Amino acid sequence: VSMKEIESLWSKGDKQGLLELILSRTDLSEEQVLRMMMYAEKSEHREGDDYPPSDKELGPDDDYSSRNIELGPDDKWAKLSQRLADLEQKLEKREIKLAERETKLEQKEVQLQEKLAQREAKIEKRLVALEKAEQLIEKLEAKIVSLEQRIQTLVEKVETGEYFGPTLDEPVTNSYSISFEGIATSLIVDDVTENISADLFIETLTTTDVSSKFQVTGGEIHVGDQTYDIAFGKARTSSAGQSGLKDSMILIGQIMDLEGNTDSIKISLDFDNDFENIEELEEVNFTLVESKNKIVDSWDLAGSGKITSLES
Repeated sequence: VSMKEIESLWSKGDKQGLLELILSRTDLSEEQVLRMMMYAEKSEHREGDDYPPSDKELGPDDDYSSRNIELGPDDKWAKLSQRLADLEQKLEKREIKLAERETKLEQKEVQLQEKLAQREAKIEKRLVALEKAEQLIEKLEAKIVSLEQRIQTLVEKVETGEYFGPTLDEPVTNSYSISFEGIATSLIVDDVTENISADLFIETLTTTDVSSKFQVTGGEIHVGDQTYDIAFGKARTSSAGQSGLKDSMILIGQIMDLEGNTDSIKISLDFDNDFENIEELEEVNFTLVESKNKIVDSWDLAGSGKITSLES
């Protein structure tokens, strides 16, 4: 805004015209401009009424006579323009800080929503897997007469709890998902491989300083176009050394394909990082131990994945 335009409108007393001029040439709000104009009016009255300066305005060596100097129009509007520029700069800095803060809050909100959605998806899969496991056990019980004696014995042991071995009454049962991907190599036809992915679910049965035992409550394994459901199973963490830190897990179970054929599965996991108590972890990565992972009569398995806590 040019000083000539401001002085012309001000000297004519055209406050509305001055207001519209400043609003059209700056980013200030109407309230800010009106406050500036009010400040200018007070400055004029103050000079005309010969008000004494405040203590803040006087320095230690100043007196009233040395401060009582009238400001000309150019000086007055120069000061007002400088104040206007300072206010615009402060406003711009404040807007930048607010924008940065809003961006950070939005990013945190997105991250929390993604994490919550992933956890909810895992829990939903676990519930579906539990339902499927119950259905599969019912099917196994219905076909128990035709199943081989080994499977009959296993189903009976699952029902009585003998299958899982000695356990302690745990005050809290923690749930986890085991997810992995990799390659399955056929044990029947040479040079045949398929992609493999799995989502399994386990719950703690007992935890000691030596190891932790888990019940496999359900899950699915996909080998190429074929899907296997977990009927039942068990898992155990262990330590290879004397430190007591857990560095591996073995999981065994019974699976069934969509046609009702049953098979056994054995998976041996090596954790990327040792830990003392799995209940203290939210997530742990692992690698399938080479040549120790099989869908017994069909596939050799290789890959990697992670165990994730489903507790909030």
